[in-house]
This record gives sequence, structure tokens and C-alpha cells, in this order.
Amino acid sequence: MTDNQRICILLRRRGYYGGKKDVQVETETPVLQDLNWVAEPGETVAFVGESGCGKSTSIGLLTRLYDCDSGSVLLDGHDVRSIKTNDLRKMIGIVQQEPCLFSGTIRENIVLGRPITDEEAEEAARIAHAHDFIMKLDKGYDTVIGTGAISLSGGQKQRLAIARAIAARPKILLLDEATSALDSESEKIVQLALNRASRGRTTVVIAHRLSSLKDTLHSGGIQRVYLTSLRTRPVFWACLICSILRGLELPLCGFLVRYVYEALNKTSATFVSFMWLALWLYIALGVYAWIFLTAAVSF
Repeated sequence: MTDNQRICILLRRRGYYGGKKDVQVETETPVLQDLNWVAEPGETVAFVGESGCGKSTSIGLLTRLYDCDSGSVLLDGHDVRSIKTNDLRKMIGIVQQEPCLFSGTIRENIVLGRPITDEEAEEAARIAHAHDFIMKLDKGYDTVIGTGAISLSGGQKQRLAIARAIAARPKILLLDEATSALDSESEKIVQLALNRASRGRTTVVIAHRLSSLKDTLHSGGIQRVYLTSLRTRPVFWACLICSILRGLELPLCGFLVRYVYEALNKTSATFVSFMWLALWLYIALGVYAWIFLTAAVSF
């Protein structure tokens, strides 16, 4: 995909209350307030936060499932409200936590009634790491799935959803908790597919926990991370520091990495703070040990 086909996403000072315009309420609690983020052309960014913080609402604003009450959502400098809804959604591919497949052939589930050739559908399946398992089925792409037909595993369904999302070659790819419902083995395969699918596209990754992004962060696949709470911020830096220490293979590093990643899955702020403190103590001890050994060698 060439540079002029990529898109910059800018959400600036968004406000969305989630209420009906014709309903009068004494107080309104904003779903999103004064939140700004940007995804440069061809860049992959992550939006991380707890349940209910407005991550999926951001996707809804971008796709115009609803409009913001203040501020603006811009694509290459154009307000999404000035773009025809059909044209806007043709530019966007979405992979959600629960893939929605209907009764029909695999090919029909990928094409979804759009003007997509068989070659384009199969190429999308290859990128999504779905082609091999499809070809092992009796009728390949003409295999019927759904109620009363062949059932697919969670990982296979998700890879079909990825193929569907990229078959029309969207300029923007939105990944909303795309691997959170999968087992570890399926998650690895689906993550590989997502990494391939996001190449050359402006991609937004929605995640509940930073631990689900640790491998992508470690490999540099995500260029920018937006956090939605102060509690998550120190854990994010702990995660990055652990990745560096893991690469150095220092003593006890694996032990600390494992427990800091456990902290990412906890809701207890006390537990997170404790592990954050333990990590810094370990780093401090390492620095002092290095200074001591350097001084000893110099004598």
C-alpha cells in the first residue's frame, strides 16, 4: 500500500455523553471527556484502559455509530461528519472480540456481498493465516459453516473475521480486543495474522490489559500507546523496563517479569504498586552491584 493510500486519524478534545438528545437529565456523566489522540499514516497505535473507560466508544465515534457532543474526529484533516457514511465505512475494517459469522460458505463470509473477487478473498485469507485450514476442509472455500454445518474453533473464526476485514483493502484497521477471548495457542496464531494485516495500514488496537500487548510492544509493532488511567501508566513503564531486562537475561529477571505481567492482570492498585517498587529496587541493586564490581576491578 502506497503512502498516499494511508490515513491519519486525529481525535481532539472529544466529548460524548451517551445520552439521548430529547431526554432531559439533571446531571450528565461524560463517557469521554477532553481525550486527545492521533494515529499517523501507516502507524499502529494502542488504546489501553479498564472496562467502561470508553475504548470501544472511540471506535464508535470513528465509524460514526454515534457523533461526539464536542470536539471533532478527523481523517486526513477532514471531519468524519463531512464524509458520507458509506464512504467512511468502506475505508475501515473492524475485528472485534466476538466474530459474527453467518450461515453460508466460507467464501460468502469473507466477501460479505461486496465486489470482491475470489482471488482477493483468498489473498486476504492467506494474510490472515486462514488459507491453510480452509483448504483442509472438504470443500475448501465453498464449505458451509454455521448452524447445522461445520463448526469452527475460536481461533479459526477470528482468522476468518480478519480476512473479512482486510478483503476490501481498508485504509484503517480497528482491532477491538481481537484476541482477548482466545486460548494462548490460538492467540499466538491470530496475533501473527493481525501483525500481517496491519502492515501498511493505519491501525488502532483496543486492549483491556497491557499484558495482551507485551509481545507486540517488545517487537516494536506498536509505535504509540495511549493510556486511560494513572494507575495503568506506571505498569506500562514497568512492562517496558521488564522487556529490556528480559533481553539482557539478568539473574531473577524472569521472576520479576512474570510477576509484573501478573500485576497487569490485577485490579489491586496496592499489588501493582508493590511490584513497581520491587522492580525499581531490583534495578537499583543491579546498578550498585555494577558500580561495586567496576571499582573492585579497577583496584
